Amino acid sequence: MQKQISDTSDYAVTKFASDMIDSCDNLKKVMEILKDGDPVHEGIKVAYQRIMNDLKKHGIEEVDPLGEIFDSNLHQSVVERDDNKKEPGTIVEVLQTSYTIKNRLQRPAMVILSKKSADCGSD
Repeated sequence: MQKQISDTSDYAVTKFASDMIDSCDNLKKVMEILKDGDPVHEGIKVAYQRIMNDLKKHGIEEVDPLGEIFDSNLHQSVVERDDNKKEPGTIVEVLQTSYTIKNRLQRPAMVILSKKSADCGSD
């Protein structure tokens, strides 16, 4: 019973977290468009970092799986890309980072995976 109460309390922020994660995604997109050194970019960057720090205080963390091996429990593969330098199934690009709440997956990462090219070794 005590564990159930604790879990309910810990994960009560799930809906709030989803809304905040969407807002963070939008801020990241704006930062990608604006150039470093632009005062607006710098202001958004500071606001983004403060929001991320506040989320972290409540156990909500962003996870960037770039370079990791694909795990269907944590990642959602969107497409594969030819890459003979990396082991097949390695995450070569992250389209959307994942988030956890107290180490429980809130949102899987959307990723692009490496694969061996079809013409590998046909020279």
